[in-house]
Amino acid sequence: MLKKAHNEYSKFTADDKLRLMAISHEMAEHDQANSLYKAERKGREEGREEDKA
Repeated sequence: MLKKAHNEYSKFTADDKLRLMAISHEMAEHDQANSLYKAERKGREEGREEDKA
């Protein structure tokens, strides 16, 4: 099972187009998570400002 997974991974990473697609997908996921984090921080900050008023 592990050998089959390793072989599939080797084929996948050897294909430049697939590898670039995977990298692009990972970057998009990271950007989305980062945007959510920033929105949550902004919301918390705005909530603190409202509590002060």
